[in-house]
Amino acid sequence: MADHPYFALRSVWVSSDVDYAGAAELAREAGLYQGTSIWAVNTRAAEAALSRPGWVKRARVVRRLPGSVRATSRKCTVSSSMLSTPMS
Repeated sequence: MADHPYFALRSVWVSSDVDYAGAAELAREAGLYQGTSIWAVNTRAAEAALSRPGWVKRARVVRRLPGSVRATSRKCTVSSSMLSTPMS
């Protein structure tokens, strides 16, 4: 049943404010390919792949039945107070 075409991944939605890659590249990095069974998507592994760059604050991958996945990633922001700390 898990391999039934009804559960084949038909759409991958990527929302990201990272600027090193586009949505299609991020989906590939996360291993999210159309036609894959939604039950075969390892959300934790996909989140880890999206979080690999050290400046990504949060990545989340969620299944949406019957055949879509939503992936989001947000980058860390550095406040100006962190940048203006005196060096000794």
